[in-house]
Amino acid sequence: MKKRIMIQIFLLLLCANFVFAEKVEYKINIDYKIINLTGKIIKAMALNGSIPGPTSRFREGDSAKISFHNSIDVPTSIHWHGILLPYR
Repeated sequence: MKKRIMIQIFLLLLCANFVFAEKVEYKINIDYKIINLTGKIIKAMALNGSIPGPTSRFREGDSAKISFHNSIDVPTSIHWHGILLPYR
């Protein structure tokens, strides 16, 4: 009986993660922005018009859809902090 209750509690806690999960969507535009860097005018890469780019917030279990549109003339990659991504 005690084992059955423990299994039920475990399954309930496991499912609770999915109940509170959200679908999070971000659209990121990569473009150039002219900035003043200590008195020198330079062209820098900006995400959605800001440097640094916007903060993306997720909780474990969330489903995330992130779309990127590269408006600059060179291939671009994104470096993530605080998130584990599978290598492909």
